[in-house]
Order: sequence, then C-alpha cells, then structure tokens
Amino acid sequence: STGHTFSITPTEATDVLFSNPPASGTATGFTVEVNGDGSAITWPSSVKWHLDTAPTATASKEVYTFITTDGGTTYYGKKAGENLA
Repeated sequence: STGHTFSITPTEATDVLFSNPPASGTATGFTVEVNGDGSAITWPSSVKWHLDTAPTATASKEVYTFITTDGGTTYYGKKAGENLA
C-alpha cells in the first residue's frame, strides 16, 4: 500500500506483516492504529523496540509508529499512545 496510516481490529492472536517498503535509503514512517480486545499481537521480527521488548497489547485503542530507512530490513517501532478515546 502507499498509505501512511493503517488501522487493525484484532479479535484473536494476530501476526502483523509489513510489505512493499520503499527502496533502501528512503526514510519512510507510518502509523498503525490498533483497536484491540487485548488479543496478542506479534509484530515482524524486523521491528526493533526500546529495550528489545515489544509492547503488550491492551483492550483499548493504541497507536504505534514505525520508521525504516533500509528498505524494510529493519523497522524501529514505538507505542505512541495507549487507552485512547
């Protein structure tokens, strides 16, 4: 996709995949809104998180941001918001 904002509503354990990243050397960021019920979310292994630990999903609206500069080999992820209305 060519969008920069995505929304998912998992109702069971969910594996998230990223596809179609830009060419290496092109910085690209995007946001994923999760409207969850607390079901486990497994992010791609290429995502690097603070302290090397992916955040735990909650039963609320959450926002995650990601950036890649190397064609999707590595993504840097951050939970940007939790318990949002």
